[in-house]
Amino acid sequence: MFVRDCDYPFRCGVGILRFNAAAKASFLDPANVKLSLSWHSPQRSRTTTKAVFVAAAALTISVTVLTFYLQSSLTSPATPTFHAKLSQPPVPATSTSKEIVVLGHRLNPTHPRLLPAMNSSQKWDNTIFQQAEEMLPLPHQPTNCSAMNKKTAYACRLTSHTKWKARIWEEIVHVAGNSTASLFGQMGDSWNSEHWFDVEEFLVAFGIAYDWLCDAWTPEEREGIMWKLERKEWFLGVKGNWNCVTVGGLAVIGYDPTGVAGRLLDKAVANVEGYCGRSIDGSGSWVETPDYWYFALLTSLRGSFQMLDSHPRFQDTGSSFMGDCGPAKITATANSLLFYGSEYGIPEYGVSRRGRPDAADPMSILWYDQSLKGEWHDQLPLDKAFSDPSGAWVSMRSFWADSDAIFVAMKGGKMTGHATHGNLDVDSYNAPGYFPSEHQNNVRWGYYRCGTSGQNTIIYNSSNQIVDAEPVVRFESSLATQGLGRRQVLLQDVITEAMETSQWRMHTKAQITYSNSGRTARKVPLP
Repeated sequence: MFVRDCDYPFRCGVGILRFNAAAKASFLDPANVKLSLSWHSPQRSRTTTKAVFVAAAALTISVTVLTFYLQSSLTSPATPTFHAKLSQPPVPATSTSKEIVVLGHRLNPTHPRLLPAMNSSQKWDNTIFQQAEEMLPLPHQPTNCSAMNKKTAYACRLTSHTKWKARIWEEIVHVAGNSTASLFGQMGDSWNSEHWFDVEEFLVAFGIAYDWLCDAWTPEEREGIMWKLERKEWFLGVKGNWNCVTVGGLAVIGYDPTGVAGRLLDKAVANVEGYCGRSIDGSGSWVETPDYWYFALLTSLRGSFQMLDSHPRFQDTGSSFMGDCGPAKITATANSLLFYGSEYGIPEYGVSRRGRPDAADPMSILWYDQSLKGEWHDQLPLDKAFSDPSGAWVSMRSFWADSDAIFVAMKGGKMTGHATHGNLDVDSYNAPGYFPSEHQNNVRWGYYRCGTSGQNTIIYNSSNQIVDAEPVVRFESSLATQGLGRRQVLLQDVITEAMETSQWRMHTKAQITYSNSGRTARKVPLP
């Protein structure tokens, strides 16, 4: 299995910002702007009070790389040539003083367009600064480039200290392939453009550097950053988080020497709406299963909350994240819950994130309501079923906040149709034969991690399950026994009149012992 050290808090917890023109008229006054983004609605009626800007965690990068969306083409070279100082193509960037109109709304042309207010959480600020300080002496790590730039750029905006800008420029030069100290990437394709997560990581990093430090760069540096953007288009038809993440990283406005940015954003929005915006199932789960829920929150919306308002289960998706793991919650971050908690009036979402070790993030400061009180789990049921057949699952626990609590979850539903990450019950990005098909005989199901043998389930005759079998989500029992106290978990399968051999499989890190017959196993108690 191929694992990358990626910037989940920034890239995946993307989220949406809302600006209510009627309720927050003073906020929209340029004189009172506390965030650097001003989105002015031409009418202050109910139908236009909710304006949402798509931005992969507050990026503003040039969208000229997406010219393949348009019938027209750029006059600049398709593949810019870079030298030691990231010199730009002959087409200069336009002035940021020019009015920008996006989807009928006037966008504040100054930079940075999206950045937390300076009167933010002192505790989180201290944590972010500490993390930025720890990153300063680290060697270049391309897969952590966006995290580096986000936190050091935030520190730079709050302090104006030149050491932060210098470190970001080192990262930019290295990732651009202009460093003479070390080689970067693959020869001829340094950003691994066939895998769009890699491209997106670099777009995020360049976007932060470009927007948050826009005034600090020289014109040559700024244009060099802008033009070092790659282009690919296969992701336009991918249904899942690859589409969301990548489009989210590109569909933002920056210096645009061609005039295509405004026309392009509308197309990018429609693309996201047609694909990952529809990836919530009927019970609030993400189509790629809970492990990929973190991408669910990048949803591109037009001048209203089309996707949030029209999809009846968007407000339930936070429950999917909160219920998918035990008390330790050993998984990637999801700070966009802070936004959804505020938007839907579900304080449990926001409160559940505030104490997390990864909560201190520049984007968290945008979304968190510091007035929230109480414990997030007080009113939550201990058991919850997500019953949509496309990806049904259930989680049960003895307590929410006890580190020694009992937790158990079971997955049902369809085995295919989970975008590019289906297992026979999370994936390897570079295994031959992994992506082409979900057919029964596809190479994918031969990999242990993906086939039935690699799941916690019953296997018959040493064979994989039938991949296109209809999901069964119902309860039938000839014997039911009431349990007490939630002190134990009993999983019991009774198989009668079996025609084939069967095996009950479970994966665990615990040390176990087998009985002499080999039919039972016990966990070895901790010393």
